[in-house]
Amino acid sequence: MAFSMRDLMHVALCNIVMVVVLAPATHATKYTVGGSPGWVVGEDMEAWGAQHTFYVGDELYFPYPYGQSSVLLVTEEDYNDCNANRAISSDGGLGNMAMTLLTAETYFFISGHPEQCTEGLRLEVHVLEVGASKLHSPPPPVSEEEDHTPPSTNNNNIPSSPVILSPPRSINTPYSTFRPTSSSPPPSSISSLLLALTFFLAIVYVSL
Repeated sequence: MAFSMRDLMHVALCNIVMVVVLAPATHATKYTVGGSPGWVVGEDMEAWGAQHTFYVGDELYFPYPYGQSSVLLVTEEDYNDCNANRAISSDGGLGNMAMTLLTAETYFFISGHPEQCTEGLRLEVHVLEVGASKLHSPPPPVSEEEDHTPPSTNNNNIPSSPVILSPPRSINTPYSTFRPTSSSPPPSSISSLLLALTFFLAIVYVSL
């Protein structure tokens, strides 16, 4: 049975639309570190991290009041020693910052306040490639999508620039940096291409 050009275009357009529609199902997960209390002393960060399985592309959100803590990405050695003097990346103590996990490896986060780190305010995150499985991983929570709207503050002098960076030491490049939660990661180039192709095919289909 022969197919007309219009029929072939119709099939191609439907397939691309299905890909675009189903793409959001593979979006990364956004985690609020520490759950509802956030990045604060007194929360068992190791227990919180053990409850989740993290994949490349997932986002960590560190909520805490401006100036009352900080988050540093460090090496394993500095993590174990609570050494805040050689950070790979820092959120600058701004609070309510996020980081996207870009590579499959272990990330080490500590509070930039040494006394807070020694009291347990540090987090070790094992990141897997998308599609990889983790043996004996706990069941996923009911919902990981959370509201990342930073709490209101009365301090009008909070700087808007995020991060003080140091050269990377052990984290693979491209290495992760902190950013304000109000800024979203750029759209996937593949998704953008699919949308553009869908629009083009729709125009061609209508003109046939």
